[in-house]
Amino acid sequence: MTKKEILCITGTRADYGIYRPLLLKLEKDPAFNLSLIVTGMHLLQEYGETIQEIQKDKLKISATPSILVKGDNKSSMAQSLGLGLLHFSEILKLKNPDFLLVLGDRGEMLAAAISAHYLNIPIVHFHGGEVSGSADDSIRHAISKLAHIHFVSTEKSYRTLLQFGEEDWRIHLIGSLRKTEINQIKNMSSYERFCLRNHYSIQHNKNLLLVVFHPDSRDSVPVEEQVETLLSSLNSFFKDQFIFIGANSDAGGDFFNRRIKEFCDLNNTFTSFYYSIPQEDYLFLLSEANLLLGNSSSGLIEAPFFNLPYVLIGNRQKGRERGSNVLEVPYDENKITSVISHVLQAEKQMSSNPYDTLKCPETQVIKVLKGTTIDKWKLIKKIFNGGGTGMYKNKKIIALIPARGGSKTIPYKNIKLLSQKPLIAWTIDLVKEMSEIDKVVVSTDDLNISIVSQYFGAEVIRRPASLSADDSMPIDVVRHTLKVMKEQKDSYDIMLYLEPTSPLRSKKDIYDCLDLLIENNKGYTSVATFSEAELNPIRAWSLEGTSPKTFIVNANPFLPRQKLPKAYQLNGAVYAFYLNTIHEKSKIFLDEYTGGIIIPKERAVDIDEEIDFLLAEKLIERRGKNE
Repeated sequence: MTKKEILCITGTRADYGIYRPLLLKLEKDPAFNLSLIVTGMHLLQEYGETIQEIQKDKLKISATPSILVKGDNKSSMAQSLGLGLLHFSEILKLKNPDFLLVLGDRGEMLAAAISAHYLNIPIVHFHGGEVSGSADDSIRHAISKLAHIHFVSTEKSYRTLLQFGEEDWRIHLIGSLRKTEINQIKNMSSYERFCLRNHYSIQHNKNLLLVVFHPDSRDSVPVEEQVETLLSSLNSFFKDQFIFIGANSDAGGDFFNRRIKEFCDLNNTFTSFYYSIPQEDYLFLLSEANLLLGNSSSGLIEAPFFNLPYVLIGNRQKGRERGSNVLEVPYDENKITSVISHVLQAEKQMSSNPYDTLKCPETQVIKVLKGTTIDKWKLIKKIFNGGGTGMYKNKKIIALIPARGGSKTIPYKNIKLLSQKPLIAWTIDLVKEMSEIDKVVVSTDDLNISIVSQYFGAEVIRRPASLSADDSMPIDVVRHTLKVMKEQKDSYDIMLYLEPTSPLRSKKDIYDCLDLLIENNKGYTSVATFSEAELNPIRAWSLEGTSPKTFIVNANPFLPRQKLPKAYQLNGAVYAFYLNTIHEKSKIFLDEYTGGIIIPKERAVDIDEEIDFLLAEKLIERRGKNE
């Protein structure tokens, strides 16, 4: 059997720590021949010369190109990328691997991906689809566009790549690759812990604060002020213990390390500084610390596995998915000090963790790489699904999700959790997966609903409170949305009106409505979903005082069920209608030219009371077992 050649790019201690469980397993697997290109910070003494950690793991190193240009500025970062292109193109041409592994969003990863692209080498990208709001996003997304197989860490990242137009079969959700090693740290023997505590001089009578802080050259706060604000905020915690890990090689990194080392030299009774430490030691420190402080992605990805509180400073990870362990603070000395004090005084809480998805992520990666027997040229030839700009049968479609904040039966019903996801997110996610829908908009009067909706990828139109009262009509919300669209010079052929309280509708239900609306020969201008009526109207009664009468005159309510005529009711799951039929005097978006699609009751659940949530939970659970 011919082995598959795997070549991995690693440029920092951070990416190697993430790769490591996978690389060690690939090395032992007879189906693969693994080698590494070790570059960037790994080769420099001022960053700990971390190539030594790779050598200790006895992994094969094919090349060690030095690409980092000296200089603590943005220009040197750009020049380093250029050097990377020169070196990587030669190495990749020589090696010609079956797969190139790249990770994250650093310049050396982009340089390697560009080189592989021109040499027709399949690219495997880890941690694509993540959004932080920093300059790194553009690099990460550029690599994703070049990559051919994606291993993503969260469900949201998976959805993001789908929205970018990536084909579903290329994307694999695995969570954090570090999970295996994290579990090993949790099961570490008492003796091993004792030795490491002595090595790092951890004092049990003090709180341990681990600090990992990198420069953010795109922030409006100058790099010098970023580090000075951090250090000034720590002066009141001299009774605690601090361990600082050095900054990366981004512009300003040298200045960060110099100032932090000066701070530690002046306060050596309660601080220590390391340019870099072994990966397993870092995970050990996360397991021992009372608090992580800084702006490292490890606070988002690794810290929640240890339920470790993370005080995240500034905007470097803004918008990136996180667990409940994260507390964000701006560059403000008083606020940083206050949050640290609060965390140290509070009891440690269990944290949610979006990066914990599979039991053994690296096993799934190997399974996919082994199973990828597709013709190389089919793998390399990418087809983009348009990310929501493809129209549907030549019709431009907008989906409108109405969600007011003033629910009386269940406060904040629209963002109440249903199977660990806000109710409204079930509708947003479903429509975002349909690339033919051009825009997804939530109309709301409420700030919290607005924030949640934007988090899950919908645009938001804030409507006035007058359109969110108990007696407000759906048509008023539609007209307000059309008014905003007109102001934005945005136009569509068809609107989908999707109530967030119908979370169990399917994509098929929506497509069926669109097909009937667009392709019918009966002149329908609108289509709605119906399901069998809960109570057949022939069996309904009215009461005049204490005297019951059949609701339908002369009806026989005692007819056997089998002899009752079929009766249906609107269920509110899907409404689809042509927008050119809506005008100022419209009172409803359904008229005599309405078509109907029947959907089963289990997809037509309308959530109004707590018992409806319980029913929907059970149906979702059953659906999961059947898939």
